[in-house]
Amino acid sequence: MTRTHRIMAVSCAALFTTPMLLGAQKAPKAADMLGTWQVVSTKNLTTGEITPRNGTEWLQLTKSHFTVVGMDNGRAIVSAAKYDSLSAADKIKADHDRVFKDDGVQVFVARGGTWKLVGNEMHGTPMMAIYSPLIGTEQVLKIVRIDKENLVAQFTPRAATTTYEVTYRRLD
Repeated sequence: MTRTHRIMAVSCAALFTTPMLLGAQKAPKAADMLGTWQVVSTKNLTTGEITPRNGTEWLQLTKSHFTVVGMDNGRAIVSAAKYDSLSAADKIKADHDRVFKDDGVQVFVARGGTWKLVGNEMHGTPMMAIYSPLIGTEQVLKIVRIDKENLVAQFTPRAATTTYEVTYRRLD
């Protein structure tokens, strides 16, 4: 065997065994994703910073539809009795404050729509959302890992260059 043949043989062996050595994960099955998932943390893949979820956020998946509902800790609370006593203008401000902080940061999120799995990517299109610019825009989550208890997905927000990795834990 010449040196060239040995190099080709080693290269072919490396090509075919590398995926096995790396433990490449199969594409997820849609049925494995069904249920309710809670966001645990978000990791900025550029900086490596991991941020625990400040509040509660759930992703619910049926065979064809999804909903996301989330609320940050420290969201403004107005009792029903106090709300009823407010003027019309103050009720509008109180309603706004339940969803957004004074600086415009959203503290309550809700959206829902349809989804489908294409390989290891979940393609979702919101049909309704509190943040209306999301309506009708496809969002893609790349599924990195899924098992019975955990779901790890990556996404890049619209008009952003940073990719984030979100870790979910299964609730049901």
